[in-house]
Amino acid sequence: MFFLVNFATHNHWPRESIITQYFYYNIFFAIGVGFYNHFDLVRQKAGIFLTSKTLWISSAVFFLMVAISSYNHDSQNLFLTIINEFIAGFMSTILILYLLSRDVQIKWLIGIGRLSYTLYITHYPTIFLFMSLYFLITRATPPYIYNNFLFIPCVLFCLLIAYMQYSLVEKRTKYFLDKLRRRDEDKVPRTPVPASEVLGSKK
Repeated sequence: MFFLVNFATHNHWPRESIITQYFYYNIFFAIGVGFYNHFDLVRQKAGIFLTSKTLWISSAVFFLMVAISSYNHDSQNLFLTIINEFIAGFMSTILILYLLSRDVQIKWLIGIGRLSYTLYITHYPTIFLFMSLYFLITRATPPYIYNNFLFIPCVLFCLLIAYMQYSLVEKRTKYFLDKLRRRDEDKVPRTPVPASEVLGSKK
C-alpha cells in the first residue's frame, strides 16, 4: 500500500485524502507493531547502537533530518520526504531501545503514556477542531498545520483534550471493567492442586 500510494502520488493521480494518508502512514504503524512484538530480537541484533555513543549518533541524525527538511522546504521532493520520515522512524527505534535497555524512566512521559490510547483515537479529530477554532477566531485562511506556530500549540491542545477524555471516560470505564473482571474471577472455582503434584515439584 505504501509503495502504491507513493507511485500514484508521484504521478499526480489521486488527491490527498484520509485514504491516501492511511496507505502512506500505515507502514510506520506496522514497523512499530513489529518492533513491539520482536523487541528482544531487535535489541540483540541492534547492540551496536546501545553504546554510550548512541545519544551522539541520535543527535547527528537529528541534525541530518533538520538539514534535509530545510533543503526540502521549497522543493517538496517526495523522495526526500520519505527518506526523512524513515530516518525519524529509525532514530525513534534506537532511542526506545537505548532507554528501555537502561531502564530509564521519565515520569511525565509515563503520565502521558497512561492516556496514550485516548490520545491515539482522539488526536486526528482534535487537530481539525483546533484548525476550525483557529479559523473562526482569526478569520484567516485555513492554516497549514505544519507551521510551527500552529503545530506546537496544536500538540498541547491534543494532549489537553485527550487528558479530559481520559479522566472523564477511559479512566472511569477501566475502573468498572477491572471491577467486573475481579468479580468474575472470584466466582470461578479454583481447582485444588493434588498433593502428589506438589511433592513431585519439590523433588
